Formats: sequence, C-alpha cells, structure tokens
Amino acid sequence: MLTAILISLAVVFVAELGDKSQLITMTYALRHRWWVVLSGVAVAATLVHGLSVAIGHFLGLSIPERPIAFAGAVAFLLFAVWTWREGRVSDD
Repeated sequence: MLTAILISLAVVFVAELGDKSQLITMTYALRHRWWVVLSGVAVAATLVHGLSVAIGHFLGLSIPERPIAFAGAVAFLLFAVWTWREGRVSDD
C-alpha cells in the first residue's frame, strides 16, 4: 500500500506541475516562510493521496474484480469516444 501511495504521489506531482496549485503555492511562498508552505503542500498531498489509495484498496477488497474491470473498460471506451468526437469537432 505504501508503494501505491508513493507512485500516485509522484505521478500526480509530475502531472500537476503547471497547475493553478503551483501558482498558489508560489504566491504563498512569497508571503510566508517557504518551508511552512511546502510542508503544508506535502501534508495535504500525502493526506489526499493516502485517502485515495485507502479507499481504492478497501473498495477493491469488497467489490468483486469482474465488475471493477467491466466498469473500467466501459469508462475507458467512453473516454475514447469522447476524445475522438472532440478531435473531429475541432478539426472542422
């Protein structure tokens, strides 16, 4: 479970580098001590990702694997169709 927390934290950190959260963090770092701001960000990110991993872990234990796989497949296909349609609309 710790590995999943660390991997999700790293992936989301890289994905969110240019996000509004980074701008807010830099703004707060100008007003307050930098280590206080970064500590707050680290604690908040750890709590959010830890909670997400814990919920996912316990849902994975309580829900059978086949419905989870089916829901994931349907969500993946719906996202693919949505992306495909948006790409065609923007090309016109």
